[in-house]
Amino acid sequence: MLELGCGDGANLIAMAVTAPRSEFVGIDLAAEPVAHGTAEAGTLGLENVRLQQGDVAALPDDLGRFDYVIAHGLYSWVPLPVRDGLLAATRALLAPHGVAYVSYNAYPGSYLRDMARDVLRFHVEHVDDPARRIGQARSLMELIVAANREPALADYMRRLLARPGWAVFHDELAEVNTPVYFHEFAAHAGRHDLRFLAEAHLGDSRLGGLPAEVESQLAQLPDDVLVREQYIDFVANRMFRQTLLCHADAPVRRELRAQDLLGMWVSSPAIPAPGADLDGPDPVTFALRGGEQVETADPAFKRLLARLGAGWPAAIRVSELGGDRPQRVGEALLEAHAERIVELHVEPPAARATISERPIASPLARRQAAAGRPLVTSLLHDELRIDELGARELLASLDGSRDRAAIGADAALEQLARLGLLMA
Repeated sequence: MLELGCGDGANLIAMAVTAPRSEFVGIDLAAEPVAHGTAEAGTLGLENVRLQQGDVAALPDDLGRFDYVIAHGLYSWVPLPVRDGLLAATRALLAPHGVAYVSYNAYPGSYLRDMARDVLRFHVEHVDDPARRIGQARSLMELIVAANREPALADYMRRLLARPGWAVFHDELAEVNTPVYFHEFAAHAGRHDLRFLAEAHLGDSRLGGLPAEVESQLAQLPDDVLVREQYIDFVANRMFRQTLLCHADAPVRRELRAQDLLGMWVSSPAIPAPGADLDGPDPVTFALRGGEQVETADPAFKRLLARLGAGWPAAIRVSELGGDRPQRVGEALLEAHAERIVELHVEPPAARATISERPIASPLARRQAAAGRPLVTSLLHDELRIDELGARELLASLDGSRDRAAIGADAALEQLARLGLLMA
């Protein structure tokens, strides 16, 4: 995997910990974060990740060919010549069968972001210090929310106030932030012999819960995936895209079938409401991550979610769930994945649900906790605010040297396991 604009390599390092037989390469123009990430990888003893300083628009020919090329938070935030260089590098470095991921801000939803950005940048125009720029921007956001004279802008500012300061600095206060319509991005990729494959998440190419007359009109669109994706953006007012690309001459099959899942693994954090009747006809509410909930009255699906939730974060082979109705189970899992109720995996997650006699936490999370970092990275690739867990010292100490009796914190260990922080 190659990441263009990797920063300090935090994304790659977290993956390198859980995929020791894979190779990860990161490129970034800034020398300081590259040096920091290289030191971090060395401290963790990772030999499968390499970070180097470089310009994505002028990369060396001997970098190699990659199964995956990713560029997150880069395309919309660099000038047009660099965007050209980014896509040219992607085509040159992507293996024939490879998949590239490019995220970018999209219209029409980003017109609201443009409005907020113009307002905030005007307010901090003469402020140079990043921390002061963020603080001044937040003050104006609060003023606009309190006034509430323009509901759409006030609502957007309210959402911005809930985001971390670095994210506002990267997006709304950035020197360059150029959204594009999807059809413009697809055409730009096409000029570099790359083609649209899909959005990174299955559900992002679906529109559910629409009125029947809207569904009927959308069904009359031409049988062209690019046209359909653009009209989904229009209807959903999409603001951000995470698009997968492949070589223009690569064979593509976009339809996912139930049988495609048989070699995969599935997991879900779903927890049923206390005392729920999983076998009866009444609907049961399941709690998901991030405060989300899902309700179902289907007895078979209730039992399936309860089984997956009880084993979370471990995954179960899809082929073990089908019984005598594998087609129905596969279809249900595809739909549940599109709705973000279950997660599908090509390989099972490294996180373990059961706690060994000598528990071992992720080496990356242990180092982050020991260094006093406010966030730690789980084996599920989540960032967790460790101070809210009250288990910083415990997490930092879980290197397998002590048995459970000596640790004496079973409830805390179970919490860490549930969060995907334990390898054993």
